[in-house]
Parts: sequence; structure tokens; C-alpha cells
Amino acid sequence: MDQNKAYLLDSRWIRAIGLSVVLAVMLYLGAILMGDAAAVWHAIGRLSAAAWLLVLGTSLFNYVLRYLRWHGYLLVLGHRIPKLRHLMIYLAGFTLTTTPGKAGEVLRSVYLAPYGVRYVHSVAALFTERLVDFVAILLLAACVVLDFDGYTGWLASLVLAVLAALWILQSAWFLSMAEWWVGRAPENTIRSLARKLLSMVEASIRLLRPPLLAGGLFLGLLSWGAEGVGFYIILQALEVDVSLTMAMGIYAMGVLVGALSFIPGGLGSTEAAMGGLLVLAGVGVSESIAATLICRIATLWFAVVLGAIALGTLTLRPVPEIES
Repeated sequence: MDQNKAYLLDSRWIRAIGLSVVLAVMLYLGAILMGDAAAVWHAIGRLSAAAWLLVLGTSLFNYVLRYLRWHGYLLVLGHRIPKLRHLMIYLAGFTLTTTPGKAGEVLRSVYLAPYGVRYVHSVAALFTERLVDFVAILLLAACVVLDFDGYTGWLASLVLAVLAALWILQSAWFLSMAEWWVGRAPENTIRSLARKLLSMVEASIRLLRPPLLAGGLFLGLLSWGAEGVGFYIILQALEVDVSLTMAMGIYAMGVLVGALSFIPGGLGSTEAAMGGLLVLAGVGVSESIAATLICRIATLWFAVVLGAIALGTLTLRPVPEIES
């Protein structure tokens, strides 16, 4: 059986997706019941179709910018994939965002392999993408400290830690130490794994050179900032008096908390952080719950749906296309 089809037909992923959807529905219904259910539903109903389209548009803008950056990373690593096909592969990775083990990342690598993309290169691009996004989200989350006390210290510590990690990764000392460690590894499976890890590190360093790092960070700020603007649009539609910087900061802080929780998709942790910060900002509980749920539907679950559509497209055309 074709490798792609074998992966797609694995019932474990189907069960994992189904379980995450059930858990999300239970979580969201529980959040609604915790507040004034009638008031929450009324607030959700106040978002017009035009507002929904605007918010979904900001999410699409996020996905397209991140795809362009990802495509550029693989070009730097020497891989040319047909752009439309590559877009479908990138989006397909969103399908399993809410499942354990980051299965969506494995799915993306599986579909890239027939185009000659080595796993160490796809993993290196993924590592670089996540690291750059983490820095971008940290900077956006800093907006929230303009209005809240108590976050400045640990947020500054995280920023400094990430900057230090970037400096270490690009240093000749780090690469020399990594090569020395691989050379000292015993001649067995451990050395084989160590060599693959070293290859991934070397590829990641190529993608973290100052020009690429600056460009990737700029696209990260634009893409995640766009979803922050989408959250602001939601709050305005619900007639919540929150500034744009506050809305962007709360959204980014929610995404950051979700990432640090290591829960797939930040399910539960992101919603709790966003809703809690809105309440701290003086927003009513019902409006906070409604705004958070709408935002997560328009970002996380919209991505999952687009990923499922992309995955279906890849299923119908599983054979790699050859550029003329």
C-alpha cells in the first residue's frame, strides 16, 4: 500500500481527532454553563456575518504568511516543491493540531518525503518555525504588560532566555560541542540518532542566520498580529471597550500559555488564559466567554477544518506531481 494512504487510513488519528472534538465541545459547554448561559449565547449571536468573515480573513492571512515562510525555509535547504501541492501539505498538518504527540508534524514530513525532503530538513524547518513564532508571540504578549502588573518579570526572563538560546545555536562553540558529542557517542543506534540530530541542528542554524531570522520574525509578527486584530474585531462586535494593543496582548498571552502547557492545541489552557485576562481587564464574564469561544473557533478549529480539506485533496491526488 502507498505510504501516504497507509498513514491516512490509520484509525488512531481518526479516533484522536474525534476525541479532541468531544473534549472541546464538553469544555466549551462547561464554560458556557459556568457563566450566564443565556447571556453567553446572546453575546455570540451578536457577531454579524460580516464580522465573522473579517475574523476568518485574519486567520487565513496568518496561515498564508506562515506557509510562505515555511516554503522559503525549504527553498533555502535546497527543496523545490510545487507551490499549490506544498500549500496543501502545509495546511494538512493543521488537521491533527489538537491530537497528542504533534501528529500533524509527522504527517507533513511524510508527504514531503516523496519530494526528496529529508526528515532532518523538515524537522529543522519545523523547529525553526516554532522557535521564531515563539519569539514573535512573546513580543506580542508584551503588549499586555502595558496594562497589567505582575507579568513583566517572567515575560522579560522568557525573552532573554530565547535570545540567549538563539545566540548559542548560532555560535561556532555550540556546533563544535555538538560535533564532539557525536564523535564520542558509541557505535550503535545512539550514534546514528546523534548524527541525525546534528544534521537537524546544522540545517536549523542555516535558517537562523540574521537575515533569515529577521525576515521570519517579521512574518511571524504580521501573521500572529493579524489574529490578534481578529480578536479585537470580535471584542468590538460585542461592544467590549478594550484597546487594540490590549486585545493583541491578551490573544498572544493565551497562545503563549497554551504552548507552554504542552497540551495539544492549547486546548483548555489557552481559553482559560484569554478569558481570565479579559475578566481582569474589566470585561463581563459572559462577554469574556463568548469572545474567547468565537476566537478559538475562528482560529484553532478553522485551521483544523482547512487542514481536513487539504488532507482530503491530498488523498484524492496521492501521487507526487513533477514540475515541468
